[in-house]
Amino acid sequence: MTLIIQEKPLEVLVEKIQEKKVFLILPTGQRLTLAKKYFPANIKSRDVFLVDFVRKECFGADRREMAKLILKEILEGENS
Repeated sequence: MTLIIQEKPLEVLVEKIQEKKVFLILPTGQRLTLAKKYFPANIKSRDVFLVDFVRKECFGADRREMAKLILKEILEGENS
């Protein structure tokens, strides 16, 4: 079970904010629109967010189990 999917998180740029929507630009130039409720209250245009993906089965793990998975991923990554 892998917790950390990418070595480097995905960087997304906030293009603009309109009422309840946030318009993002991915490094590939693709655009994504998400609800503003998922972002910090002080979000502003030109902010950059780092996005990492977590498998659903890891998301529900308790904090101790998640910490173990992260440490294992880090340590195994160093040996590669």
